[in-house]
Amino acid sequence: MSVPNESIARFSAEQSTGFLRSLMLEARRAAESGGIEAVHDLRVAVRKFRQILKVLKRWVPREESQLLRTEMKELMTRAGEVRDRDIAVALLRKIHVPKNRRILTEIHEQRGASAHTLQECVRDFRHRNTAAAWRRALTLRKPPDAPGAADVAGSLLRGMLKDYLRRGARAARRSASPKQLHRFRIATKEIRYTLDIFAPLYGNAIGDLAEKLKKLQTDLGAIHDYTATGSLVEEAKSSGGRKEILRELEKRRRKKTDRFLQDYRREFQNKDAVRQWKKALRRT
Repeated sequence: MSVPNESIARFSAEQSTGFLRSLMLEARRAAESGGIEAVHDLRVAVRKFRQILKVLKRWVPREESQLLRTEMKELMTRAGEVRDRDIAVALLRKIHVPKNRRILTEIHEQRGASAHTLQECVRDFRHRNTAAAWRRALTLRKPPDAPGAADVAGSLLRGMLKDYLRRGARAARRSASPKQLHRFRIATKEIRYTLDIFAPLYGNAIGDLAEKLKKLQTDLGAIHDYTATGSLVEEAKSSGGRKEILRELEKRRRKKTDRFLQDYRREFQNKDAVRQWKKALRRT
């Protein structure tokens, strides 16, 4: 647990510094290897630090944060190109469709080129070392009078949960489009990572909500993976087995969508559970 009545300015400095340290460690790993796990972990670290800059923007350096956002946007674009192909290769290897070998080989070769581009991007990011400038600005910054971290956390998270449930009610409809599900996936990540930021204030009190969000994020991620893989198959120069692959991907995407709908309705439309989560978010 964090220090009782700690100011949000001090809390922001502590948390943002820790999350930035994690980001730089993952950037070093990605620059050295470019492997599947390294790329995945880099993307997670970037998303978490971007969420820090978003929810704690009033208490972190403004100009340096904007520079980091711009650099991280490029990192996420390059890392996403690699990650999508990692997922596509894994999924296509599970789909036993005749004549799909050329498409699989083509996407695998694209992965190699994308990984090289990502590694160069990460090396440039580390060389510029905007993170060091951000840390210096943080130490020199004179924060304004700030409320307690617990007060900010409670108000922010209760508002996020209310908005999240409103979005979820729309996303959990049979008529929801892939774009709606993708946007809800991003919203799921944002509230989950915000819980991570404020976890020191809550201890185990928000553990149940965090676990339910993690499970839902997995469901939504799988749906996105089948959609993204379908796009890569459609764009491939090789056409052997394309129709069969797309048909199988769509079949599996629908199955994962059904799983998401079941999980969301069971866990997030449970009035007792929601009441407990709201109560937990007031206990800081």
